Amino acid sequence: SSTGEVQIHSSAGWQALGRFSGGVPAAPRTVEGAAASLAPGTYDSIMVGEQRVALVVTVTSGVVEPVLLGVAQGGPDPAEAYAGQLSVNLGLRELAGRYPRVPSVQLEDQSGHSVLTSTWTSGITVLADFEDGVAGAQPAMVRLFAQLRQKLPSAHLIELTTDAARDTPAVLQDFARRYRVDWTLATGPAAAVRDVLATIGAAPQTGGIQASPVVNLVDSHGFVLRHFGGVPSAAQVLDAVATMQSPIPQSPLNRPEPAFDLASWSGTTLRPGNFGGKPLVVNFWASWCDPCRIEMPLLQQAANRNPGIAFLFVDERDNQSAARAFFAGLGLHGTVASDPDGTMAALFDVVSVPYTVFVSATGTIAGVQVGQIDQAAVDAHLADLRP
Repeated sequence: SSTGEVQIHSSAGWQALGRFSGGVPAAPRTVEGAAASLAPGTYDSIMVGEQRVALVVTVTSGVVEPVLLGVAQGGPDPAEAYAGQLSVNLGLRELAGRYPRVPSVQLEDQSGHSVLTSTWTSGITVLADFEDGVAGAQPAMVRLFAQLRQKLPSAHLIELTTDAARDTPAVLQDFARRYRVDWTLATGPAAAVRDVLATIGAAPQTGGIQASPVVNLVDSHGFVLRHFGGVPSAAQVLDAVATMQSPIPQSPLNRPEPAFDLASWSGTTLRPGNFGGKPLVVNFWASWCDPCRIEMPLLQQAANRNPGIAFLFVDERDNQSAARAFFAGLGLHGTVASDPDGTMAALFDVVSVPYTVFVSATGTIAGVQVGQIDQAAVDAHLADLRP
């Protein structure tokens, strides 16, 4: 349970929102803590009882601005605070365990300095596994991280050993000197290293054999939102980071569907009026997106069951041959188009992939799903679209 007065802070000082007392259910269920009318403006902190949480909340006249606070050990967790409809939707999925979370452990870098995973809360963390002995893979990773150091100067760049027993700080420091590495090479207790590797889809080295390297993007709440198997290009990583860092817009619900003009894979031109007046589901995906691989068969099945609803799959800033192989490999069919420069994504305020927009038959946006969708969410959104 959590008890205390709820307040919000701005340049004008603290303002009381109400008082909350009672139990808090497990995510994704929520309970209302406080609701109040506020003057338009920017607020920078929320207080529940004596616990202050730094959180930017932008209030616009006539618009409801939701705030989600995760609660742990009887009080709000500063690492689990979200503001804005799309951010709150993502937060509910993160706190419900839809995305893996990097465990809070203590590691050390190549200089022997402590590295706390719990401090990766400012911006984006690029986290990869490290194996010096893999021919070709590690030089490619070094090239990638060197490029990211130039393009993402504020990001945490971390390579974590797959062999904690061998890769002492001294060994890592020697590697850093050889390859002129100026980012973090991490090692630590075997159990801590193993736990983090498991979270990012990597494994400790066994028998001198290392699997394909992985690269993960971790958001400021500590959740892995992107996973690349193998060494991606810098462009792929930068594209994914750009969507993660895009400003979260005001809720798009009930706004008119934006006008678009898109060429389908079959060569036809797609516009809002080409779907026979049906409700429309627009799914943004990419071949490198693991959550897309999981959710797209669900959407295909939903399309098969609902001939009165149109579905459009938009491949977002992707390699075309990889995208076509990905789509065919899942046994999918239907209306597909590519958005090579992100124009379509910008029209729909896409902040990440996967991202699904549900458009009513009257041409207004009835729902948005940020991140991987599950069967219950598919059914709920489609129920809203049916007459």
